[in-house]
Amino acid sequence: MSPPGFQFCKGLFLYLTPVDALLSGFKFHARFDAGFALAAHLAERMYEYYALNNPPDLLLPVPLHDNRLRARGYNQAAEIAKTISACCGIPISTNLVKKRKDTIPQTEIGDATARLKNLRNAFYVPNVTALRNVKRIAIIDDVVTTMATVMALTDTLRLAGIDTIEVWCIARASR
Repeated sequence: MSPPGFQFCKGLFLYLTPVDALLSGFKFHARFDAGFALAAHLAERMYEYYALNNPPDLLLPVPLHDNRLRARGYNQAAEIAKTISACCGIPISTNLVKKRKDTIPQTEIGDATARLKNLRNAFYVPNVTALRNVKRIAIIDDVVTTMATVMALTDTLRLAGIDTIEVWCIARASR
């Protein structure tokens, strides 16, 4: 496997109890109180980081396929990004990248190789010219485990000409 095309992946917490339960409640049971509390902590960390480093041009929450978005009623990554944007003053884009494939949920797939295959060509940029002035993007997600999702999204952004890609999440799987 080649190295990821992003600069870093920063997670606020390890994906362990109680964070896993809080994120599950937010993601699958509309527990917005838990999601917003965790997002506020991530926003604070990002604010501190970008006070000393160049901020991205925009925040890109990991897109959901339209079917999943309709079923769930919201995109948890977009909700997290809204909190970060309000705290850090970084704009959000929820329409520059779309998910074209209604993939099997990553949580239902065991190993990293199968997860990568599941997401191959899953994302696309419908209007590349809309990204012409964008050089730095921060991908926002709730949980990063095998990195398959952010690697697939990074590949799509690189093909669209994005130079610098960072990844921020509330929780990362322990190694």
